[in-house]
Amino acid sequence: MHQVLCRQPRNSLLNRLYETIERPYLNSADGLIYNSNTTRQTVEQLIGDRRPSIVAFPAGDRLGYLASADRIESRIQAPGPLKLIFVGNLLPNKGLMPLIRDLAQLPSEVWHLTVVGSRAMDHQYLHKVENMIAKKNLTRQIVLAGSRDGPELKSLLAGSHVFVMPYSHEGFGMAHLEAMGFALPVIGSFSGAVREIVVPGENGFLIEPGDFKTVIACITRLHRDRQRLLRMSVAALQTFHGRPKWKDSMEAIERFLNEISKTSSSTR
Repeated sequence: MHQVLCRQPRNSLLNRLYETIERPYLNSADGLIYNSNTTRQTVEQLIGDRRPSIVAFPAGDRLGYLASADRIESRIQAPGPLKLIFVGNLLPNKGLMPLIRDLAQLPSEVWHLTVVGSRAMDHQYLHKVENMIAKKNLTRQIVLAGSRDGPELKSLLAGSHVFVMPYSHEGFGMAHLEAMGFALPVIGSFSGAVREIVVPGENGFLIEPGDFKTVIACITRLHRDRQRLLRMSVAALQTFHGRPKWKDSMEAIERFLNEISKTSSSTR
């Protein structure tokens, strides 16, 4: 289980429709594999906890990590704006437009934003984003880089200072953890599972839904206090190294499946 659709922050009528589908589907499962404790709690509130389950955390090591401590310090001490990166497809639920609204209130010398994510999934939303950028005269401040992966994404992460997705409700936060592998503090949402990997003030910040002023304050603080940014960057990388890797998670899932398979066989 990655996300529970009927518990997303959206129109309540639509969520009730999703619930009529998800509840019986989940009740039909013999066992459940969750990507986070947050997802597990959400499902258990929906259907109870009567069936076998496991939390197998996704890993952030797909892209590798920033191996040089010297690279972190030199990147942070270089003059210029705070280099922000947003990694998420251009869809309303990822919260790019409210982020742009916040950033527009800051001086241009404070920040630069690179947006990585597909531009082809919602053309209407893409048009709204482009219009907002143009109307607020931010075409030099914001780069819509489109889909990037592998070496291209690694290069963009390695050249950034902070990962920003403060208005996206995540079932886990894969992009957030991958960014931590490149020593990027995370400005994420308190809503969802990102709070399981972000310790506010240590390796990032968590933003309550609708709290627009805090995003501006966090970015301003990190731009002005590069020593704090350095400490938080090192802490973010340490968080990455302390999380399970894909090998660990897959081995845990294999053991779980073997156990419930044996239990199922013995009860026939």
